[in-house]
Amino acid sequence: LPGKLTTVAKHTLFRIPFLGRLLKASGVVPIERPSDAKDADASRVRNAERISNLSSILAQGGNVLIFPEGVTHADAGVRRIRSGAARILLAALREAETSGLPRPNVVPVGLHYSESQRFRERAAVVVERSMVLPELPPLVPDLKQQDAANRKWVDDVTQLFSTELQRVNL
Repeated sequence: LPGKLTTVAKHTLFRIPFLGRLLKASGVVPIERPSDAKDADASRVRNAERISNLSSILAQGGNVLIFPEGVTHADAGVRRIRSGAARILLAALREAETSGLPRPNVVPVGLHYSESQRFRERAAVVVERSMVLPELPPLVPDLKQQDAANRKWVDDVTQLFSTELQRVNL
């Protein structure tokens, strides 16, 4: 991919001695899963800031690599898609729209390993075309109504991500 690629990974990977230093040096952004956090409230605050930063990177034309399942696994199929990628995208689309910038694109990518139990012997990378996304929910003054519309959009886009990843999963 042209330009800088910002990668997102679960924060527990940063605890692995050599890997953690490598991830930090590479500029990987840690995201804390509530189930792994010692202090859930502090974790939410840190994640909100990181999600905001990732959204700004996308809105300004940057590239973000995220694994929306939230886990690494050797299963042949796609696991449940988490909503984080869609939440990041919603904020990025809103920021791009208000700043007059082009809309960010989403490109599904599939990773297929010949023998996932071995140290990533061979891999095939399948890059799909950009996804067609639903229109953003209109901005309304009622915060509850806006939150409900945003949540529905995030749910719909998360389902689209799931469908696309199942398709790219061969």
